[in-house]
Amino acid sequence: MNMKRIKRLIITTFMILAIVAPAVMVLEGTSITTYAKSAKLSKKKATLKVGNSMTLKLRNCKHKIKWTSSNSKIVKVNARGKIFAKGAGTAKIKAKVGKSNYTCKVKVNFKDISLTTGQKSKLKVNGINASKVAWSSSNKSIVTVRNGKITAKAVGTSIITAKVGKNKYKAKINVRKKQPEWKSNFTLDEVVDTPDGLLIKATSLKAIKNVMAKVDYYNSNGKLVSYNCNDQVFCVASGETFYLTIPHPIGESYSSWKINFIIYNLPGEYKSQKSSLSLFNQWKKDNYEGVSVRNSSNNKITFDLITIYKYKGKIVGFYKDIMRDIEAKSVKSYDHLISTKGSVFDETEFVITDTALSD
Repeated sequence: MNMKRIKRLIITTFMILAIVAPAVMVLEGTSITTYAKSAKLSKKKATLKVGNSMTLKLRNCKHKIKWTSSNSKIVKVNARGKIFAKGAGTAKIKAKVGKSNYTCKVKVNFKDISLTTGQKSKLKVNGINASKVAWSSSNKSIVTVRNGKITAKAVGTSIITAKVGKNKYKAKINVRKKQPEWKSNFTLDEVVDTPDGLLIKATSLKAIKNVMAKVDYYNSNGKLVSYNCNDQVFCVASGETFYLTIPHPIGESYSSWKINFIIYNLPGEYKSQKSSLSLFNQWKKDNYEGVSVRNSSNNKITFDLITIYKYKGKIVGFYKDIMRDIEAKSVKSYDHLISTKGSVFDETEFVITDTALSD
């Protein structure tokens, strides 16, 4: 092979390399670009309620992902792409891989709200000037709204809408009847209508200084025939069972009654003494019955003693001794003539209620 042919071969080889090498680089570059374009976010839009969460995924991507939120007061996102709805509004969640960005627009509605009649609450759209929000209620007779301040007017359901431009953020408001105050103070275990009157058994949820039961009686036409029949107890400890008794009105014909409980937060110190008293040695002889009471405290105590009459396990009547007292560290017996308007009974139970330190 002569020198000219060798030179020609070398030149040809370099020319081939000059053509092939860039092609390889382009192919490799194309491969990377194609891979990046194949990555896809699991959602481009999402709607949540405050308090809810979900997880976004960037599919076909094995590289490190950086997650960010445009407004963390509306939506927060952790390093794994889990998003948390924090407040009403709209925010963008961004997944960044190298120089590539993938975005999900997240709309957050208000959480459902439960109110009682008369209660108020306030709603706010995050990231928006309050003057730019138009508020409305689907039923103004149930819930009214003004500048995000809502008022529960009546029992039912209403949808509150906050409109910002084309975006609408909704809140479902459930309104229930306001519960009487006593329901947060005690549970009503039993109300029994007997020939002797109403026997009310209850258990306190917290310490109560004074609770009164007032009863109104009505005739068959719904007319009030007797009112303000009442009984009360003082010094009830948390978790204590107590009793109230209401004798039926004499000489009045009635067909129904209604109880109203009133809680009084009286000034001064009031403390139940019931845990210091115990009953034992219940007896019955001829037309009399009684029970012994032990006072384990260092104080003189006054109390009410109720005799409950039962027939086949059901309460049929009662008798109440009020303002009994017992000296400190002593035992005393109490008796009375069997007294009930209930015609038949086969069981008697004594209970102590309304205890207090005696003067």
